[in-house]
Amino acid sequence: MQSAYIRLEQYREKNAVADPAAFLVQVAVNLNIDENRRRKWLDDRPFDEACGSLPNFEPLQDEVISARERLALVNQALEQMPARTRAIFLQHRIDGRKYREIAESMGISQSAVEKHIARAVLFLAERTEEL
Repeated sequence: MQSAYIRLEQYREKNAVADPAAFLVQVAVNLNIDENRRRKWLDDRPFDEACGSLPNFEPLQDEVISARERLALVNQALEQMPARTRAIFLQHRIDGRKYREIAESMGISQSAVEKHIARAVLFLAERTEEL
């Protein structure tokens, strides 16, 4: 319908429209016919040809390389992090555990877990600053 309204406004700029409602209905019908023809044309083409017109959402090679470099820096920083802080951070970020669960499993307070997470985030931020 939005396309039909746009067409109406474009047409009104050049010509007078006697019955805007009828104009909108006819434009909507025509747009629907055009869309069905386009879909049929896509459906009638060989699979490989039809897929060639689809957008490619895969990352570009330089984006992949950049992501791998960032991941390598993060992994290096994680290896340099104190073991207990790393374990708590990974349990929270990778395993998705709540602070309370981590505190109970490690025999420490929830506040201590929060401090370890904060230290880990700061540590990673400092080590990966160049990203």
